[in-house]
Amino acid sequence: TGMFGCSVAGDETTIVENLVITDSYFEGNKWVGAVFCCTSGDVTVRNVFVSGSVTVLANGENAGGIIGAPATNGTITTIEDCVVAATVQTEAKYSGGIIGRIHRSKNDVRINNCLVTGKTRYKGGDNSSGFVGVFDGGSLEINNCIYAGGAEGNYFTSYPFVKNKNDESGSIFDVTINNCYTTHACSDKTVTVDKTYEDENVTYFNESRDSLIGLNCSTTVT
Repeated sequence: TGMFGCSVAGDETTIVENLVITDSYFEGNKWVGAVFCCTSGDVTVRNVFVSGSVTVLANGENAGGIIGAPATNGTITTIEDCVVAATVQTEAKYSGGIIGRIHRSKNDVRINNCLVTGKTRYKGGDNSSGFVGVFDGGSLEINNCIYAGGAEGNYFTSYPFVKNKNDESGSIFDVTINNCYTTHACSDKTVTVDKTYEDENVTYFNESRDSLIGLNCSTTVT
C-alpha cells in the first residue's frame, strides 16, 4: 500500500519529486509506505513532504514514511531533500521514518539531506528506527540528515538512524553515516551527536556504535 503502489523496473530511473502528502492514512498487511509500498528498479524520491497528519500502518511488516522496502536486487534507491513528520507503525516488525527494511544483498540505498520528526513504533520489540527500521543487506549511506522524532506510548524501542539486524552476531554490512545529528528523545533522555568515528565499513557517532546502531533507551549518550 502506497500512493504509487510498487514502482516498476525499467531502463530509466523512476523519479517522484516536488510532492506534499497530507491528511492521509495508508494501511496494509506488508510493504506499506506513503510514496511507494515497494520499489522495483532504480528509484529517486526528491523534495517530498509527508505531514504529521499522515499515518503509515503495516499490520504485518515493512512500514516506511517514504518506502516500505526495496523489492529487487541490484538497484539504486536515492531519497533526498525530504521531510517526514508522519506516524509510522507496524504491528509485527520493521518500521522506519524513511524506509521500513532494506534486506536485499545488492541494493544500494542513499538518503541525503532529510529530516524525520515523526514517531516510529514497533509493537513487539526493537526493529524500528528513525530512518531505516532494519538493515540486513546491501549498502546504506545517510548524509546530512537530522532525526528529531521520538517515542509515544509503549511502542518505541528505537535507534536514531538504523538498526543493523546482524550486528549482534558481529556481521556488519556496509553502513556509512556522514554529518548527521539526532535529538533522539527517549523518555527524558536525549542523545546529542557531535563527532564521528570511522571503523572499517561503519561510520558511527561518539565513542560507541550504540549511538548509531542498537541504542538502548535506558542509556544517555552525550
